[in-house]
Amino acid sequence: FSSFGIAAYLMIAQRLRSKLDAFVFMFLLFVAVSIYICLYIVLFSGEQWELSMHPHIGLIGWMQPTMDRLPLELYLAIICNIAGTTGYVIALKYFDPVVVSMVMLSE
Repeated sequence: FSSFGIAAYLMIAQRLRSKLDAFVFMFLLFVAVSIYICLYIVLFSGEQWELSMHPHIGLIGWMQPTMDRLPLELYLAIICNIAGTTGYVIALKYFDPVVVSMVMLSE
């Protein structure tokens, strides 16, 4: 099912990317994914959670300013999101989703 999800994502992203700026598209994408993940954790995971900044069970625990997490969070934000996901979304403006998916697979 994941291949169908990626194919649908790329086709939808290509259509929306032609109408939206990359920044707006990425903002809307991250908001939607954040809501989806929080709903999954609350409704289906069975994990203990609370609406706090607790570093292990808090829904916003990632915001806890600890020095052991800061390099990892910066790496994920800068390298993975900006160079990875945003790069693919920007490439969808110029290439077909098939080309972008092949680049994703070769990664």
